[in-house]
Amino acid sequence: MKYQKSITKDSEEKLLFNAVKEDSHFAFSCLFNRYYKDLVLFGGIYISDQGICEDIVQNVFLNLWKNRKELYI
Repeated sequence: MKYQKSITKDSEEKLLFNAVKEDSHFAFSCLFNRYYKDLVLFGGIYISDQGICEDIVQNVFLNLWKNRKELYI
């Protein structure tokens, strides 16, 4: 059952990234809400300043949006 959930999650993520590529603000928002907090926490392992971690993750998402047409997933 865990394998099936993993496939479903992978498929859902691919659909979201493909939707972002097609200019879907909703899909972008879903990805942002799904990963922002975890990415900031991950960054905190390496960078002690949470504000800097937040800025870095926001820049990652900004660049994801700016370069969405070139996404290859």
